[in-house]
Amino acid sequence: GDSSNSPTPDTGDDPRVCNAADNCQPLRAVKDVAIDFVESLIYFGYDRVAVVAMTGQATDISSAVTRVPYPVLPLSFNEANIINAIDDLKVFQPRICDKTYTPGECLEYFGDPPVFNRPICQIFQLQINAYDPNSDPSSCPSSNIGGMLQLAQNAYSGSGDESNQRTESLWVSVLLASGAANSTTATDEFPNGFCPENTWLGSLNMDDVEHVKAPLSPPLPKLCRDPYPDTRHDPGDTASYTNPLSEVVEVVNIYDADDFARDMADQLAALKSGDGVTIYTIGLGNGVRTQSNGTPTTPCVVETTTGDRQCGEAEYLLRYIARDAGNDLNPTINHGEYFFAPNNLTLQNIFEIIAQNISTKISE
Repeated sequence: GDSSNSPTPDTGDDPRVCNAADNCQPLRAVKDVAIDFVESLIYFGYDRVAVVAMTGQATDISSAVTRVPYPVLPLSFNEANIINAIDDLKVFQPRICDKTYTPGECLEYFGDPPVFNRPICQIFQLQINAYDPNSDPSSCPSSNIGGMLQLAQNAYSGSGDESNQRTESLWVSVLLASGAANSTTATDEFPNGFCPENTWLGSLNMDDVEHVKAPLSPPLPKLCRDPYPDTRHDPGDTASYTNPLSEVVEVVNIYDADDFARDMADQLAALKSGDGVTIYTIGLGNGVRTQSNGTPTTPCVVETTTGDRQCGEAEYLLRYIARDAGNDLNPTINHGEYFFAPNNLTLQNIFEIIAQNISTKISE
């Protein structure tokens, strides 16, 4: 999912084309390295692997899937099933845009014959262009990191079958993300997930004095999360918010996508008593280095081969998931580590380090 302040993701490959050809990048490179990792580390017939995807999975060029995280494979001993599940992973392939107020992301094409332009969030763009004070982008982002962690909990729990659990084994998760959490799982109260209303209009041009009557004070929020990557809220937390278009003062729920991801990480890491679940996280690409709009109060440094640097917005979350998740619930968790992969070439080395780390933990 896009990690910028806009509901429109970056232009890239046409998902319908590259999914069919199995050459979407960087996903293809990630799959190759993940398969090597599994084949080198897993003792098939004894060790088990589950696979979870960030979004629904397209089956052909005409498929239109949702942004809901998808359990591709429950815990399995079968080598062929595991390899195929990884090899068949697809990038997010939403519907084709039809110029209607349909929620969610869609694929925009121009010309005859149609040429792919980019993924957009049509409903929000139509609303925001009309300066609708109720412009709602909550159906747009698709980086539901918390939802993936929630599905991982279900996989470890035997996918509904408690006899499928092996509590004596080492439980390990590897999470790859290319940006910050900006989406959550739907609830009855929030059908598009937790996306605070005070984050909806942060992408407006606040200098447009004709329409923006009550400009938001900086730092501006990004979609579905506040501007501070180290803040933490509970599901019932609220705050006062003045809509910049209508000037209506509202009390809004401020529990956001980052909060949800941290809560799900806590639950996953502490799922098993004793050593808990070891979680390794990988931030893929420079998108994870994008800074938050607000200045964090908690220091966060990423060590690289060229020296230390300040964590990006996404890295605050990814480091928390790997290093600290669940400590308040279980202080004896055997934590993993966060790794930054600036490009595909570094992934192989990172997976080798993780494999060595896992082998060491097993032997202890």
